[in-house]
Amino acid sequence: MSFPVFVSCGYPSYEEAGIKWKDDDWRAWRLVQVIKGREVKGYSKFGKGGKVIVESNKRGRTSALRLIAGHAAGQLVSGGFRGPLVPVPSSNTTSFGTEFTAQLISDAIATYSDRFSAHPVLRFTQEMGSTSGGKGSRSPEVIAENLALQRGADIDECILVDDVYTTGGHLKGAARFLSSHGIRVVAAYCVAQTVRERPKQMFGMSSFVVDAR
Repeated sequence: MSFPVFVSCGYPSYEEAGIKWKDDDWRAWRLVQVIKGREVKGYSKFGKGGKVIVESNKRGRTSALRLIAGHAAGQLVSGGFRGPLVPVPSSNTTSFGTEFTAQLISDAIATYSDRFSAHPVLRFTQEMGSTSGGKGSRSPEVIAENLALQRGADIDECILVDDVYTTGGHLKGAARFLSSHGIRVVAAYCVAQTVRERPKQMFGMSSFVVDAR
């Protein structure tokens, strides 16, 4: 079971020692933090003349979501993909009807293009802890064992959506879980990927294939 993963931007992993971040690294990182609804110092500008300003407020978050939605839709359509988007729940999302980051990303993509529709049908059965804080798990087995599917989810294939790709554990775990319920993952999209080598252009990341077996 494998599928392509599309990403919009990348920045160095926190685990990578000795890397001095450049302006583009901070811009990508701030973009992700604002989409997650977190406070950041300063702001980032994207596009010619800085047309899109991303800052820590509701307007900035809306601008950031709109920015990546267009990029995501373009990548997925160019790759030949369309259809249901299934967001990977945040580590503390344990009930249906609760809004979370990947759901906002999915909604933004679906709003941008009618080729896609958002289906937030996954939740965790218990709080998993923050992986960035070192308390959560990135094990695909652990992720798969702790997911729940909403009753009445009427889809047979989907595109997974998440905020950041680090080890791929959450995408792999979600793909395994969905496969066990007869739902095939055909592709995935993440806003950013933590990298060890910088891309030539921040919004020039290449897609790659993940084996979720």
